[in-house]
Amino acid sequence: MDKSLSHFDASAFLKEHWQKKPLLLKQAFENFSSPLTPDELAGLALEDAIESRIIIQKENDWQLHHGPFDETFFQSLDGKTWTLLVQSLDQWLPDIHTLKNAFDFLPSWRLDDIMISYAPTGGSVGPHFDQYDVFLLQANGQRLWQIGQRCSDTDEHLVSDVKVLANFEETERHLLSPGDILYLPPGVAHHGVSQSDDCMTISIGFRAPSTLEILDRLVLNLGEQLTEGDRYQDPALTPNHPNQITRDALTQFQQLINNTLQQPELLAKTFGELMTEKRHPAYDSEYQAGIHWYEKALDARIAFIELDNQLLLFANGDNLAVDARLKTFIEWLCSCNDIDMSECKESEKPIVEWLISQGVFIPFEEE
Repeated sequence: MDKSLSHFDASAFLKEHWQKKPLLLKQAFENFSSPLTPDELAGLALEDAIESRIIIQKENDWQLHHGPFDETFFQSLDGKTWTLLVQSLDQWLPDIHTLKNAFDFLPSWRLDDIMISYAPTGGSVGPHFDQYDVFLLQANGQRLWQIGQRCSDTDEHLVSDVKVLANFEETERHLLSPGDILYLPPGVAHHGVSQSDDCMTISIGFRAPSTLEILDRLVLNLGEQLTEGDRYQDPALTPNHPNQITRDALTQFQQLINNTLQQPELLAKTFGELMTEKRHPAYDSEYQAGIHWYEKALDARIAFIELDNQLLLFANGDNLAVDARLKTFIEWLCSCNDIDMSECKESEKPIVEWLISQGVFIPFEEE
């Protein structure tokens, strides 16, 4: 499945569509064959470690059930209109993981996960919108997609565990077949309905942290360095009504906040950690003397930021300061799939050992 998108102009897409407007890509993958069957997807939903959901539609209501499921539950769905969604399959299946390579025109640290859904004829999760960019790749069967209005968090939802829009205004519709892709930017309402009993859709979603998430992480990092001595001050205080908080006081308060945030390394650390944080707990690993070959874990998240005099290397939500002279090696580490420790220089080994401790590289397993 390691292939490029057919007849695709990445530069034109980024300029005209990315985070701006939807785009239909017919036969983006020519002669596409689904990496999984519906039965295999259902089998994965039985596993404790894999995140899965089933949404059942009953007239104008949707019921949400969380996995893992058992075969009895699947048997109870016979004749009902439902959808199975299995999350983060790129972390478990190499054939799904390699699909990421087709989207290498976008930063790897933006990509969140790859989800696959199955629905029999009529199955749907209702009209809704997402807060992130998503590429909807039809893997098997057919699905009819209706595209609607721009939405926000203030839009009314139906009373349901699933955030189904109370009002949906269709602007266009597309019938997708295997190999077709529909790109949707954040906030665009859409409604997909299965048109066949073998309908499977692959969703490639991109991470977009909220301001609240960013500030939560920033406060956490600030808490590690601020002391009780870092306080509000007003040396230029002038007489005013004793109960009045003056504009000068607010200006002084704002200056305190601004000065606290004027730390490029702190902001870089916060953003890098957040964008490489894993959805699931990291693989527990450690460097073992005598083992030379390591392979990159499927769920590894790795990135780096170049500062004035050093690099910050990020791995699964943690960071390591690295000599800027090792930038070429860091770039190679980010893109390689396996590594031979016996070929590393002495200056490189501590970095690789740290990545092993973070679960980025794991001992190579021969088939």
